[in-house]
Amino acid sequence: MDRQRVIDEFHKLYYPVCGRNNWLGYQVLKCPMDLMAYQQLIYLTRPDVIIETGTYAGGSALFIATVCDAIDHGYVISIDIQNDRFKDLLPKHQRITWLSGSSLDVDVHKDVQHLTRGWQGMVVLDSNHEADHVYKEMVAYASYVAKGCYMVVEDTNIGGRPVVPECKAGPYQAVEKFLKGNHDFLWDQAFEANLELTFNPGGYLKRTGIRPPVEFTKIDNRI
Repeated sequence: MDRQRVIDEFHKLYYPVCGRNNWLGYQVLKCPMDLMAYQQLIYLTRPDVIIETGTYAGGSALFIATVCDAIDHGYVISIDIQNDRFKDLLPKHQRITWLSGSSLDVDVHKDVQHLTRGWQGMVVLDSNHEADHVYKEMVAYASYVAKGCYMVVEDTNIGGRPVVPECKAGPYQAVEKFLKGNHDFLWDQAFEANLELTFNPGGYLKRTGIRPPVEFTKIDNRI
């Protein structure tokens, strides 16, 4: 069995049970290798802010915040349509701000603009995995990524890459579309190659240039 096939077969085996992971008691639906990648990126690039779409139980935001604690820099904005509903169950941390609403809601975006105060950093997209939604997120949040920092599009492994083959249009297709029309971001293949196993193949995008912020109201997808 060749090396990539071994990795893919383990990937298929591990993916259904990744929900057993937690960080300081809060569930994290991520591959541990990707979490290690996040801490490395945060350490190397020192983003002023990390914007996460898709909070779930809050474990990933807490993980990122504790990395920020370790380097004494940065804070986290985590967005989810159910954050108000589950706010009492989310972890409390001085570096995290929870926003409730769709990541494509204009009012949410205004809150993000206010909280970031012009700062830039890193973006992690992990909410609705439909291709159209992810693409709109990428366009909307690209301007928050600092030059040399990363936008990470999560779960590009679905659609048979190598899991959930029945999903025909998801995050990976959104990445393909985005990169065709945006030359400020490049897939960091060298960084990803060091991970061996990632749930985000093709999803580690490094910003290499600067462009004007997008007009968010043009891609409003309020729910």
